[in-house]
Parts: sequence; structure tokens; C-alpha cells
Amino acid sequence: MPQFRIPGPLRRLSNGELTVAVEAGDLRSAVEELERKHPGFKERLLDDQGEVRQVVNIFLNDEDVRLGEGLDARLKPSDEISIVPAVAGGCHPEVAEGGEAPPVARREVRAGEVPALYCTPQVDSGAAVLIAHDIYGRSPFYENLAARLATAGFRALLPDLFHREGPLVERTREAAMERMGRSDRSRWLPDLQAALRWLRSEGSGGRVGTVGFCMGGTLVLRLAAADDDLATVCYYGFPAQLAADEAHRIAGPLLGFWGDQDEGVGMENVGRLDAALTRRGIEHEFEIYPGLGHGFLSRSELDPGNPMYQPACDSWTRAIQFYRENLRKPAAVR
Repeated sequence: MPQFRIPGPLRRLSNGELTVAVEAGDLRSAVEELERKHPGFKERLLDDQGEVRQVVNIFLNDEDVRLGEGLDARLKPSDEISIVPAVAGGCHPEVAEGGEAPPVARREVRAGEVPALYCTPQVDSGAAVLIAHDIYGRSPFYENLAARLATAGFRALLPDLFHREGPLVERTREAAMERMGRSDRSRWLPDLQAALRWLRSEGSGGRVGTVGFCMGGTLVLRLAAADDDLATVCYYGFPAQLAADEAHRIAGPLLGFWGDQDEGVGMENVGRLDAALTRRGIEHEFEIYPGLGHGFLSRSELDPGNPMYQPACDSWTRAIQFYRENLRKPAAVR
């Protein structure tokens, strides 16, 4: 049967269950069945007109239902339905305290040759952020981050760097590594550069923000070496994977986050990059959180019940503030 994945803030309604199986032929019926089993869900998921609330994102497998058939989408027994609160408790620096999340428009675009999700805010600052995903690709977590950035007033573009290889057969590390092994890595940086050109052609003049995670963290460092008009946020990228000339050409401003237990990255490599940027006088700030390993932001799901929540929320709050301070500014002279 199809099943809902229940986020931490709503598990009190499901008696602590992480997943709830439902017998339903379409998504609207699935919500009704979820409500029958666990009263209280429907009013949190749907508005008075019976449509998905603006403060909630619902994904059918890895696709935002707003971009497909919506609640009329047909279901298969193997389908997974993810509920991702947009702004409902937890970590939300995108919205002023006590404020409501403004509507966000989502549409599928092609940025160069790459399919991408493009989220735009109701009140447009003109500034934009490019998202480089991790090895799991364009997942619901990163689609939700794109919507969060749009909620904060930034245009957000999430390209699918694995569009040539297709979706994961299952969301496991083994399947992700197998797909990455089939991917032509030499295309990733040009794909992101094409996405940057597309964002700028859409009117996002001036400095553009980037944020990358894991492999995407390395890629945004490489972008910062090739383009001096970026405001870069790097989550647990791999400095040791940079070519020597790239490491010496990275432009600021740059904000980086790692966990000190991330043996794959190696904190000694982060330290060397920090020292090199300091010698060159590049504006940057690196934060290494004690006790955390790789992938802590996505692993936390920004869920207040997760043990990684506090450092994850701290990093995301600082990232939003970094963009507010650094976008729409001219590039510094190298």
C-alpha cells in the first residue's frame, strides 16, 4: 500500500509512527484515509478549499505534487508520500517571528540543458540563489530548501545534475553511489555554470548566491574559483578535491559548514583551505560543529526532535542572514 512519511512535528498525531500505510487510489483519498486513521492531519494539510496549504509541501515519491496532478494524482502500492512542513514550527529564519509564510510559485524550467525546479517569491528582491544538491540528487529535502529560500525573498533554482542517469531506484547510499558512478562528472560544473547564466538572464542582476551540499559543496567552491560575483555557502564540501589552481582562485564572500567527525572530508583539509584563503585576504568564515559528521543538515531534516537540530538550524539561520547581507552587492576587487 502507499505510505505517508510523517515529519517529526506531526508525529504526535500519528502516535509516534514514522510511516502510515493507506489504502487509496489517489492522493486526495489518501489524505482522507490518513485522517480516518489519525484525526487532525487533514486540517493541517488542506485549506478550506480542499487544496494543499501554502505552509505544507507534499511530495509523491520525489515530485512536488503542485508540479504534477496535485491531489488527483493516481497512486501505486509502492508510492511514498512525504509531508514537509514549509513554515510550521521549528527552524524558519526565512520568516519574521510571528509572521506568515508568503505564497511561493514553483515551476519546472530548463536552465541550459538541465531540468530544474525554479521557486520564486511573492515579493521579489531580485536576488537569486543556485542550489547544488548532494549525491542523492533533487530530493524533497532540497526542493523544500528551494521553497524556503523563495519564502525569504530569493529566487531559487535547483538543477538536477543526474537528469541524464534518471531517478534513484531506491533512496539508499548504495543506489546513490551506483548512479554517481555512471554519471559523467565533467558535466556537473558546466551544468551549474549554465544554470547561473540562466538565472542572470531571468533578471537576477548583480551577485548571485550559491549553496551546495557534499558533492555540491565542492562544486560551489569550484564555481567560486571561476566566477568572482558569487556569495557562496558550502556545506561539507571536499577541499581536497579542488585542483591547486582552483583553491588559489576562490573568491569571497564564502561561508562554510562542516562537522568535526567528518572523516571523509578531513578537517585538516578544511584547515588548509582556511589558511590559504586567509593568506589571500579572501572574505570567508568557516564553522566546524563538534560531534557532527557528514550531511548533518539533510540528516537533521531541520526537525526539532532530531539530535542534530540545534547546529543544523544555527547553520541555516546563518546562511539566510549571509545572503541578506551579501546579495545585491557588487563583487569585490580581487
